[in-house]
Amino acid sequence: MSAAGMAGAQPYPWLELMLRNEVLDYADIYNYHLHQTYDPAVAPTPLPTGVPAYLGLLEEYDPGDTLGWLTEAGLRFPGTTGRPMTEEEQRALARYQTIWAVTSISQGTDKHFAFVAPPYDEGTGSWGLFEPTTFTPYAGYAAEAAMTAALGEGRYVGRVPGLPTGVTGHVFGDGADSVLVLWAATPASVTLDLDQTTGTLTNIVGASSAVSAPAAGFTVDVGPDPVYLRVAGDVPADTSDAPEPPPTPQPTTFDTADRLVLMQTYPDAVSGNAREGGYALPIDAPTTVTVDVYNFNDTAVTGTVTGTGADGWTVAGGAQPVTVPAGGKATLTFQVSATSAVEFNKLSPVSFRGEFGGDPTSVSTTLVTTDQDVVTARHAFTDDGDALRVAVKNTTGADLHLLNTRWTVGSRRGVAQTGATIPAGETREVVVPLPQLEPGSHTYELRLPFRGGSTLVYHGRIAVIDPADVTDAAHLPITVDGVPDDLSGVPVVDIVEDGKVVMGTYGGPSDLSGTIAVTWDEQNLYLSARITDDVFAQTFSGAETWRGDGIQFSLAPGLPSESRSWDEYDLALTSTGAQLYRRRGTGVPIGVVTAADAAASWDEASTSTVYELALPWTEIPSIQPTDGLMSFSLLVNDNDGAGRKGYIEWGSGIGTGKNPSLFKPLRLVP
Repeated sequence: MSAAGMAGAQPYPWLELMLRNEVLDYADIYNYHLHQTYDPAVAPTPLPTGVPAYLGLLEEYDPGDTLGWLTEAGLRFPGTTGRPMTEEEQRALARYQTIWAVTSISQGTDKHFAFVAPPYDEGTGSWGLFEPTTFTPYAGYAAEAAMTAALGEGRYVGRVPGLPTGVTGHVFGDGADSVLVLWAATPASVTLDLDQTTGTLTNIVGASSAVSAPAAGFTVDVGPDPVYLRVAGDVPADTSDAPEPPPTPQPTTFDTADRLVLMQTYPDAVSGNAREGGYALPIDAPTTVTVDVYNFNDTAVTGTVTGTGADGWTVAGGAQPVTVPAGGKATLTFQVSATSAVEFNKLSPVSFRGEFGGDPTSVSTTLVTTDQDVVTARHAFTDDGDALRVAVKNTTGADLHLLNTRWTVGSRRGVAQTGATIPAGETREVVVPLPQLEPGSHTYELRLPFRGGSTLVYHGRIAVIDPADVTDAAHLPITVDGVPDDLSGVPVVDIVEDGKVVMGTYGGPSDLSGTIAVTWDEQNLYLSARITDDVFAQTFSGAETWRGDGIQFSLAPGLPSESRSWDEYDLALTSTGAQLYRRRGTGVPIGVVTAADAAASWDEASTSTVYELALPWTEIPSIQPTDGLMSFSLLVNDNDGAGRKGYIEWGSGIGTGKNPSLFKPLRLVP
């Protein structure tokens, strides 16, 4: 049994939440997926970096005998749906999957599985070790077989010591033999003193030859294709970074309490963004939570279930008695409430655990946060630099007197003199200047003390970015009529020069290219685009326009990594005219955005499409233009009549996975 399928370049927060629920007590395997996208302009293909992060998280929660398996290790080829790989693509795949397997095992992976043998299409990309029409094996299949045969047992030992810069080598054990795996970004010749005189050298596709060593040792030519050198006995190896040998799984015996599993369920009204942002609970009323107790024993059991909160959350109901039938379930209800000490905007655990026959069950833990407008904070660009705009709402019947704001960002802290009187029922905003911080993402805490002794606590995340990495959006309205406005002097994005082409066969600027400008005023966010495309194909409408030519864009409040929510839109020229469709919204409905003003036109002679959009700020209420910043990402889809063949993206976090931390920072210039 496995704790299955954690997929992402790095572990997502919900993965740790799953492990906090003690699932590893029931799992034999902890498995994770790591994929990479092939880019012909980048060689060699960089390896994912997530194995240490996944295994580091496992170590925190592992009961001691859980194995880490990389069960999907794939190289995605964008835009290759239905066509055979080129020779260069085959060569890249063969190199990537062998080097990636050796590397992930050296980092602690117990079993590494290449993804995937048969031709497989998903979205605009393809995977596979066989040609899609004849099922002829690709070079990657031969490389996988050669690696498996060469490594044999594949028991990792350590790194090959003393190699020249640019050459990588690892040592594996196979019975009484040692197998060295060697490669280099550029061709090189290395001499290996292994205290052996004979060996077997195998290339990337399995061709082997006997080799001998003079007194100086084996001389091996290495390059981008890995080679395998097998010799008898042990060889020198640097084991300083080698992972511990994998544990030997032991049989597990479950007692009565182990066979009971608890599951919390929250009302739909508080569950909208639960996976990314926790259950958003009101602070002025209790939330009813149901706890299902599942009994996997073959007899009925009787015990108690108790809930606990943290960070100012309480669970009413005490230790509730329950009897659960054999193979059945029982349902209990509890009330989760915020106290005056609740910490705003913090992801806080609420846990339930049972006790049956004197033994504890596994825990059921989830994360909750505050759904409130008493205290909110937003990152803002000011004339003095980064700041937090903190809004405080007085929900009492008397004036509140804020004394100051005490802030902590990482290891730094300070006090902002933000004293203010907040009349009953009103909201006041104060600005908290922040010192110059190192670039990166930082958690922060705000403590707001009031006259009389009460204190409100707020948590958040702030990103600090090099100003050179921020794109400006000019303060400029446009006329939305499908005719390009004069944008002289306005910053624009050239999607080819500034973006990334994600398609298997790209014919250059005539195939797909263009410029896009984002501007704004106090009423609207504007988008102006002129896209060159050799074939215009858009036969879809509504939620399906992403399949044809058009633009997708996403935006989020603050800078990338600060927000757990975002909005996503599709802008397309359909058979009935320009359409803006909201795929995801924060506090606004999904569907066609009728309040937006959109226009588009296709010119056959120049093979270009003009898109113009005015999106009212009222349609994106999570973003305040007065803050002067937001996160933004876009892509331009390409369909030449035979289906979506790929896209060009500026920023990321849309096409290959939804992730607002990959958006671009945008400054709204006054």
